[in-house]
Amino acid sequence: MAASLENNSEHPLAEAIISYAEKRKIKPEEISYFKAIPGYGVEGKIGSIKYLLGNRKLALKAGLKLDENKINNLENEGKTVMILASEREVFGLVAVADVIKETTKEAISTLSKRGIEIYMITGDNLRTAKAIAEQAELKNILAEVLPKDRRSR
Repeated sequence: MAASLENNSEHPLAEAIISYAEKRKIKPEEISYFKAIPGYGVEGKIGSIKYLLGNRKLALKAGLKLDENKINNLENEGKTVMILASEREVFGLVAVADVIKETTKEAISTLSKRGIEIYMITGDNLRTAKAIAEQAELKNILAEVLPKDRRSR
């Protein structure tokens, strides 16, 4: 379901899901309706059922009950959590981890020594952003920034 929904998405996380499905020879289902909701996720119809794949805000807006402990634990590990659900129930969580490049800490250190203040601006929630920033030894974080707002910062 996730690969079917993300097959029409341009989001970088969609690539990870589609790649995962391809490696396991999972063929995406045909979808009859698709809508990208910037900063929240996607929705689409497979058969007669409307599915959602997105962040906590999208799921809560749809009135879905979430396992906050499980989501929080994954986010504390630095993973971005996507919730896969129908309009009535959650089917599962997809957790994707950003990998910090080996050169990131060195680059941040070098720029900081030159007096350059560095910020991480992300659409991820604050919990995930803090975990990633800690790995990168980065102090300044702007989290939960919608795509339309990132361009102006």
